[in-house]
Amino acid sequence: MAILFELFLLRGTYACLDRVMGWAVFPLCDNNFDVVEGKFKCPLLRGHYDQKLSNFRKIEDLICLDLDHWLCNLYFQVIKLPLRLDDQKHHGSHTQFSPEFPVCFMAKAEKAESSVNNTAGLSEKDIEKNICASIGDDVKFTSHSSQGSFSNKIDPCPVDCDLNLLKEDHELHSKGDSPTDHSVKQKSSVWRARKHEDYPQDTSYLEELEKHRFSVCSSAVDDSGGSGKFFKHLHFVLVSLSSELWLAQWSTQGFWYIILLMAALWFLRLYLHYLGQWLFLRAISTPVTKFHFSPHTVELCYPTSSHHIREELPVVVVGPLMLNTVVLLLLLIRWGCQLLFNSCPDVLSKLIITMGLWTVLDPLAVFLVDILLGRLTHSEETPVADAAKLYWIFIRTKQPGILGVVITVLLYTLLFIISSLILYLYYLRLHSDSWILDAFQRIHSEETKFFIPYDLEISNQELSYIVKRSEQWRGVNGERRKVS
Repeated sequence: MAILFELFLLRGTYACLDRVMGWAVFPLCDNNFDVVEGKFKCPLLRGHYDQKLSNFRKIEDLICLDLDHWLCNLYFQVIKLPLRLDDQKHHGSHTQFSPEFPVCFMAKAEKAESSVNNTAGLSEKDIEKNICASIGDDVKFTSHSSQGSFSNKIDPCPVDCDLNLLKEDHELHSKGDSPTDHSVKQKSSVWRARKHEDYPQDTSYLEELEKHRFSVCSSAVDDSGGSGKFFKHLHFVLVSLSSELWLAQWSTQGFWYIILLMAALWFLRLYLHYLGQWLFLRAISTPVTKFHFSPHTVELCYPTSSHHIREELPVVVVGPLMLNTVVLLLLLIRWGCQLLFNSCPDVLSKLIITMGLWTVLDPLAVFLVDILLGRLTHSEETPVADAAKLYWIFIRTKQPGILGVVITVLLYTLLFIISSLILYLYYLRLHSDSWILDAFQRIHSEETKFFIPYDLEISNQELSYIVKRSEQWRGVNGERRKVS
């Protein structure tokens, strides 16, 4: 979900081997889950890519702690290239180049068109050689960083894209068709017009840099207060949870691992549910006449004739509450591993997620199994469904049975909210070192919420070094500098 940049110093005059000078990460999607597009900037950190910095917040804290960890600001532009169908057998990409694309290359591309038109019968490599020879090898490409610029004689990236465009026109010529409407000359004239539109004459270089943003939050989405932010969080968690469970990648090993884990936890959830009810009945000294385990259910029978509503109501909720207690225990273990070892086994994280899902779905799963087994009727010899316990006790006490159904629905709704909230807070705050919350804040926050160093900003250590060197300066006749 992120783009990783690495700045290399290639081997040559200043280095005998290729060396990484800096790195940066940037979100791949915006708050609408669309791929980012436009002009952006991000801070480059010094040195090799550090896998321990797994959150955007950690990178920002590192720069705030010591600005010397920061190298410079990287300015870049993301352009999405939509696929188009040229004919039934050939797929190509239609490239809309940025205004920085060299105009000199356009003129040389027009010259190259005449050489392409006379290459009938040549191989593809010979065609590319003729095109490159016509264009020339002296194209200069200038890249700007936040602390300076450099110019080298290298081949610009768009050359490969334009070679494809020129080869398209050659294929049309070789087929006997005249590319009148799709010639390189007309394409280059369109690019020139776009360049003059996007780059007004009174626009300075610094004004162009001001157009680059660090925030990827799209203004197309309205912020509807606290409820809107909650639903944004919920939507983000659901999408991330489906990704974590590999739900969209059924052919992968991770998906079948999750399916196997959920199948195994079905039995653990089932037995913990009825074990909690059995422990509660033993605690209130209610005799249990039957407690039998089977693969699909548990038969738990006890005399209900002596039970009051205040005793039967906890029996309905104690099963899901037992599962929530187990999930909270796993969360404490997960939190302890994070404090002691600064990491957590991936198996434990997957176990908490799947157990949390079964806890949320437990009342529904038990209700469906009870319906299939026909447990909605009252009998002293066979178990009664949890969803029907309050109904029958209200009927036995000469009260409306619908009241027991309403109370049961309210209890199950409350249990669903509690279980969902526990899973939601875990996945948002603890899972994978709370990267979900970090990524959510990164793609939903505005520009003013972030800390980005100024392009020419220096640290206190560097400033002290400059001041110290200036104070130590001595002239030929003993002059000194007054530093303020």
